Amino acid sequence: GILCFFPVLLLWRRHDRIFLDAGCINQNNPKAKTEGIRSMGGLLRMSRRMLVLWDVTYVERLWCMFELAAFMKSRNQPKAHDVVIRPTLLGSCALTIFVSFYVLMLVLSVLT
Repeated sequence: GILCFFPVLLLWRRHDRIFLDAGCINQNNPKAKTEGIRSMGGLLRMSRRMLVLWDVTYVERLWCMFELAAFMKSRNQPKAHDVVIRPTLLGSCALTIFVSFYVLMLVLSVLT
C-alpha cells in the first residue's frame, strides 16, 4: 500500500489550475512585478475559489489582505464556499500522524 501511496501522491494530475502569487508573479524584476500586480484583478476574477493558508501572521500581511479583499470584490454575489480557509498547522499535524503510523507499522512488521 505504501509503495502505491507516494507515486499517486506525487504524480496524480488534477484538472484544477492553481495560481500561486509568490510563484507566478516575478518577485525580483520590479517592472514584471508591477505588470503581475496589475493583472491580479483579472486572475482573481477568473478564479472560482480562493484557498487561504492561514497562520497567525496572515492578517498582519497587507498583501494577503489585499488579495482577499480583491477576490471578494471581484465576486458579484460572494458565497461562503468561495473562500476556503485552512490553517497551516493542519499540514504539520497530518504529516506527524502519517510518519508516526508509518514508523509504528515498520516496527510492528519487524517484531512479528
